[in-house]
Amino acid sequence: EGPPGTGKTHTIANLMSALMAQGQRILVTSEKAQALRVLKDKLPAELQDLCVSVTDMARGGSAELDESVSTIATRKAAFDATESARKIRSLAAKRMGTKERRYKLTKQIGLARSSEAEIHTFSPTYSGTLASIVTTLNSQQSELGWIPGPLHTETAPLDNAAFASLFTESQGPSLPTADEIRSLLARAGTASGSMFDDIDPVQLQYILPSAQALTDRVRAIESFGPHYAALADGILSGALGTLWSRAHTVSAMLSVAVSSDAAVGSHQVMTQVTTRQALNAFDALAKLYESDPLDTTRWHRTPHEHSVIDQLDARATVDGTGATQATELRLVTNHLRALVAVDDAAHLLRGIGIELPIDPADSREQRVNTLHTVWNQVLATGSIATARDELVGALGAVVPSLPPVTTLAEAIALADDITALSGGSVASTARDELTTLAERLSSDPTVPDGLANAIRTGDIDD
Repeated sequence: EGPPGTGKTHTIANLMSALMAQGQRILVTSEKAQALRVLKDKLPAELQDLCVSVTDMARGGSAELDESVSTIATRKAAFDATESARKIRSLAAKRMGTKERRYKLTKQIGLARSSEAEIHTFSPTYSGTLASIVTTLNSQQSELGWIPGPLHTETAPLDNAAFASLFTESQGPSLPTADEIRSLLARAGTASGSMFDDIDPVQLQYILPSAQALTDRVRAIESFGPHYAALADGILSGALGTLWSRAHTVSAMLSVAVSSDAAVGSHQVMTQVTTRQALNAFDALAKLYESDPLDTTRWHRTPHEHSVIDQLDARATVDGTGATQATELRLVTNHLRALVAVDDAAHLLRGIGIELPIDPADSREQRVNTLHTVWNQVLATGSIATARDELVGALGAVVPSLPPVTTLAEAIALADDITALSGGSVASTARDELTTLAERLSSDPTVPDGLANAIRTGDIDD
């Protein structure tokens, strides 16, 4: 159901095509023949001849049936199993080749993006990514464009003295002040000694998606509430043990609740007792009526199934009237089955610390919807272990001694540490600047001895 233009017809056409490709037959019903004609037009041309509208016999439906039968017979007579198998192998090979090319292109794109983030140090003045260096050069074009040209003449535009001055003037600015060096040391110290210092920019580009995925999981769990955060801690630490494994049965319970609720539909079912005993009693009575239509006026004694319901005092109504027919009893059974499934699921969820927020006044539909919402949140919480394992696995080759991550707080701390390394972080950029400065000072004979080592070790004063 849905407003026009939301893709209902396309969805039905896709389902029909998939089922027909598997050799199945499909019956589509509609209140209006026009809707069926529109649906048929959406199908591939190869399948349209196999479709017949039996509601349009007066408008040529009989001719469509004849044409469909003729088409099927013709295709069957012309079918060549060997040729069909060859075509399938050819298409499968093309598909595999296309997937292989896509994989290679994706890898090339990833390497290209990684190279864009690579830090280059051509000189103390020009360091960073290639794009940032080009931007710096362009901004200094007026200052650097003083060399006269053209350069392809026989006589060099510079004499020896002028050429030597280029090296003298390219020594860069004077020494930074003590405050500037302290600032660099402070910024570099934010990650100094981190176990992640050895991760190079190329490796980082492959690790970052796992860190971001872990961050997203943690933020989602935090939005669910403190009970889900505690659940995540139990999953990450393994403290829940078999309770977490047993909780996965909730998926089957939810499936039963949803299908039973759908079977009841819009009927209003009321029952005084909602226990499993009542469910079994009404199910047995419904099967009794369904297996053999009974003439109750000819009964010599009350059936056992009726006696059980009377003992439970489990009276039920469907749409305001007592449930006395097979269809009505089946509706009551499905109603109870949905409620019992929700109760069983609530019991399992309670074992892992999650309380199902159900009010006694809630309808069956509301209870099923509540279970659906809570279980989706539980599954999202459970995925934190997978996200953690993916990040830890990605870091394993780079950081062999990674400490265990057994709590939600440790998971977000690990993800934050990795994310902080991205894009040439403040700390890594500061460390690069200090290294470059120390190398320049160690090669300058005019600089006091020991200054370069002091900058490397961070031992500097006024």
